[in-house]
Amino acid sequence: MKKTLSLIMALVLILSLFVGCAGKQDTGNKAPDNTNTPSQTTQPANNDGGEDKEEDSPYSFASGKFKADDRGIALEKYEYTLPLTTTDEAFSFWTCCYTPFYIDVEYAESSFPVKVEEMTGVNIEYILISPENRAQNLSVLLAADDLPDIISQANFYYNGVFADGITEDNWFANIYDYREYCPNYFYEVTKDPDDKDIYNKTFIEDDVVGTFWCLRDKAYRQNTIFVRSDWLDRIGWTRDDIVTWQDTHDLLTAFKSQIETAFYPCILYSNIESAGTHWNMYDTVAYVSPYGGQVFVDENKQVYMAHTTWRDELLMADIAQWFKEGLFDPDWMSTPDMTVDTFRNKWVNDQFGYIVLATSDCSTETGVLDDPDAQWLALRDPVLEKGQKLHLGDQRSRVYYGSASVSAKCENIPLVMTWIDWRYSESGADFMSWGEENIAWEYDENGNRKVTEFLYNHPNGQNFTMMLLIYCLNTLCDPGLDINSVHYNYPNGELVIEAYEYLDDRSNYDGAYEFPSTINYTAEQMGEISSYSSDVMTYMQENFLAFVDGSKPMSEWASYEAGFQNVGLPKLLAVYQEAYDAYAAEGRV
Repeated sequence: MKKTLSLIMALVLILSLFVGCAGKQDTGNKAPDNTNTPSQTTQPANNDGGEDKEEDSPYSFASGKFKADDRGIALEKYEYTLPLTTTDEAFSFWTCCYTPFYIDVEYAESSFPVKVEEMTGVNIEYILISPENRAQNLSVLLAADDLPDIISQANFYYNGVFADGITEDNWFANIYDYREYCPNYFYEVTKDPDDKDIYNKTFIEDDVVGTFWCLRDKAYRQNTIFVRSDWLDRIGWTRDDIVTWQDTHDLLTAFKSQIETAFYPCILYSNIESAGTHWNMYDTVAYVSPYGGQVFVDENKQVYMAHTTWRDELLMADIAQWFKEGLFDPDWMSTPDMTVDTFRNKWVNDQFGYIVLATSDCSTETGVLDDPDAQWLALRDPVLEKGQKLHLGDQRSRVYYGSASVSAKCENIPLVMTWIDWRYSESGADFMSWGEENIAWEYDENGNRKVTEFLYNHPNGQNFTMMLLIYCLNTLCDPGLDINSVHYNYPNGELVIEAYEYLDDRSNYDGAYEFPSTINYTAEQMGEISSYSSDVMTYMQENFLAFVDGSKPMSEWASYEAGFQNVGLPKLLAVYQEAYDAYAAEGRV
């Protein structure tokens, strides 16, 4: 799953204030060697405890003031003196606000971004694009040679080989060339030599980095299945009784027959499963991604795609049967995610007892439960038989959804990268994660910081995770270091910790079938993937979901699977196979 929640409705602003930029950098093109983590040699250090502003300079740069290895990568965190600049320079930031309807003013005028600007001295002109228009809009900006200075999730929305956008086309600055201005980011990426995931996602090549990722301070299960404790009590079950897929079916059947409000006890979204990868016991996923096919690699290192194989036939046969039994709402196609009113109304009226949530929401969403002692209890992913290893679906990474790249034509790349790097410093991450005192957090009677009730129990009933995107770091879109504990630092936040620990203690995931997300495709491969994917995904989305409610009977599955031969799936898989084999030959798997 690439998204924690499938979100809708974002504010679209007229694009008229792009700030032009100029300049370029020299980039290398060395073959990657991602087993090469920084050696423990150091360059001369001159970290004076934060007094880093040159006497005659308007800038507070880190260059030359931190311990580094022989590649110039920081071996320690660095603390900036604020403001970062005393100049009046302004930079454009192309990003997205998923929840503009939660605030009464335009995002750029709201308290959090205004406070960041006051603290850092860096003027930011926000360009907010609705999520559904971002790919098209970025293509328009590139065609007009009018890139903003900072581009949120450029690596995701760029239509081409992102590495070429850095090293060949010079659209995006090579962050590696400016590592002297980014000590905190590079320290976070390289501090754990065993974390190949974060290194491979950051270093396209050993000397090419194009993205500032949003990083968690620790890896954890971002979302999982939850069940109502009060309903379990009423049917005489415990959550440890729910191990297999058959147990899950029996649980939902018991809810439907014994809980008077549970007309349809399990929520089914219009893409089947909103959070993506929790019914994966057939070594596939039910979730239909709007962003492209979900590719995996089996025990023979052969690539396959979800929703196209015998695995998916078995899974869909179960889902279709459960639908016939009334375990899912027949109006499922009208529920794209949990933010829409049609869902919330049923949610607060106790219709659902089994659902996927962001793990950090399991305590804040207790407000929908009519029993004050009830809880949302985390469940392990179901297996077909006890002892089964789950080969996909539970990847835990410190790399989160948000990210940013910097235009190669920005007039002051060092300052922009310093502004972004401040977000990974101790003080910067603290402010970006916690937000402003008395708005996002306050002190309790013991002198400890706690998230305000305004965020976790908003008067309009808004979701806590979504509120954090406005009043703290926008982790779904933007870069920075996110402090995990903030997400459960409020009354009953210990329930989130309990969920993490429960899942960690019972994980039976080995990741053997995961397809690497860090493969670097050639321009030719990207072209072929783009060419074949459109028809494959159109065919899949038009037919696969029809099996859920019987619009297309399971007797037509063989015909459906055969149809992929006519829309280019074999050619698409061949491209992925070629790329995977080359990646594996480099020793990066």
